[in-house]
Amino acid sequence: MKKIVALASSTLIVAITLLTAAKVMDVDVSEYIAMRWNMAKNIAGEIARVVGGVDRTTLGASISGPGSGIVGYWKFDEGTGGTTADSSGFGNTGTLVGVEWSEMSPFDEGESVSLFESLADVPSVPNDYITVPDSNELDIPGSFTISAWVNTSNIGPTAPHVQAVAVKGVEETDRNYSLAINYYGVAYGLWVQIKGCSFNNGIAMSQSIPASEWANIVVRYDHSASPKRRDVFLSNLLVHTETAAVCEPAINSSPLIIGGAPTGNSNFTTFKGLIDDLRIFNRPLTDGEIGQIYNETQAPARFNGSPSGALSSGLTEVELLLNTNETATCKMSTTANIPYASMTDTFSVTGSTAHSEWVSVESGQSYEFYVRCADTFDNVNADDYVIAFSIDGDVELQLNLYARVKSDTTADVREAAGLTAPVVPGSPQPPGKKGQLTDGPDFVSGLWWWYVNFHSGVDGWVKENDLVYRSIPPLFFEWR
Repeated sequence: MKKIVALASSTLIVAITLLTAAKVMDVDVSEYIAMRWNMAKNIAGEIARVVGGVDRTTLGASISGPGSGIVGYWKFDEGTGGTTADSSGFGNTGTLVGVEWSEMSPFDEGESVSLFESLADVPSVPNDYITVPDSNELDIPGSFTISAWVNTSNIGPTAPHVQAVAVKGVEETDRNYSLAINYYGVAYGLWVQIKGCSFNNGIAMSQSIPASEWANIVVRYDHSASPKRRDVFLSNLLVHTETAAVCEPAINSSPLIIGGAPTGNSNFTTFKGLIDDLRIFNRPLTDGEIGQIYNETQAPARFNGSPSGALSSGLTEVELLLNTNETATCKMSTTANIPYASMTDTFSVTGSTAHSEWVSVESGQSYEFYVRCADTFDNVNADDYVIAFSIDGDVELQLNLYARVKSDTTADVREAAGLTAPVVPGSPQPPGKKGQLTDGPDFVSGLWWWYVNFHSGVDGWVKENDLVYRSIPPLFFEWR
């Protein structure tokens, strides 16, 4: 007999009619189904589910709001007017001096501040900048982190140096901290000065700042480290590390200057290009937090997609699983190259870093699902992430009759012999086939106990059940 296995909630019954006794013996193979189902589900789902990325919902609270250590946060999203708001909550409003707004931004939405457009415009005394009045929050005597997105329009030693990004104390003798792009004798680098510290001010980075592209530069100073430590990140890559035996940052009463300096005594020139999303913290951010700032402009990374390869036959549903490196909402399509906004099927479990969706499948079919995700900052994947797999063809349960001869002292299991319509051992039997089991030469006449054996040709699974029937040969049968 041949019976197709379907993994469903109903019990599958394989029956054989023993015509001699006009009795139907049913053998329940639901145990087999349950085993295959649990195995397939575990391989396709449960293993991948425990693998995940960092939950950016948790990280988000750590770099903004109370307790985050942020003391100044200028998004530069106003687009008009002569001031820019501080989103840290401390009210450190900046005043624009000769600075223009730009619609360019590393974010999908927002503005930035634009400084000099051409090298010829740069005077000996820079006069384009943003000034932020001195405050207790901006005076930092210990650890700090400065992060800014920059888009420089002139890269290399011919560019004006040193182009200020953020300076607390423009006079060198009265400087708490500073971050600038440095091209003075350096192909690419930064100028990071912390008053009272023995770090080198000029920094030659292991990777260059790209020209006319947005890049995230971060300086992290850890005052609690021994020795004191200063790290520089470029677009989430650590490109410089330095330690110092002595470092005692000195606070001042000077304003914070962004993008330039109001005096020629500072040795700074106006930043040439665009600046956006400047943040200052009074603590050293972790690598993960620095990565989060960078990822706020990046579409979610997708990984651990499953299932893949060939799955066991008989499955009627499969759970699609996917992880992202940040909180995101994921959608899918069975057609490639569909924009995220046009996709209509959203994962039923999404909105975090683990995403899942049950889909219907059929044996013998191949499937491809194209996935795109959007993070909480509306950064959207522009390419497809493909989850591809196939379902093996239907499993044929092979039903064979075995006879067991019982006596007082021995038990012998033999294959049924003497069939008028022979059954080929190990082969599926077509429905409606009839036969007769007779007393063959290898069997002694007497009372026979009949057993049924199921065999899956795909995975070698064998299940034997006693039909709880006995008779004296011959035995007539019909496969159903």
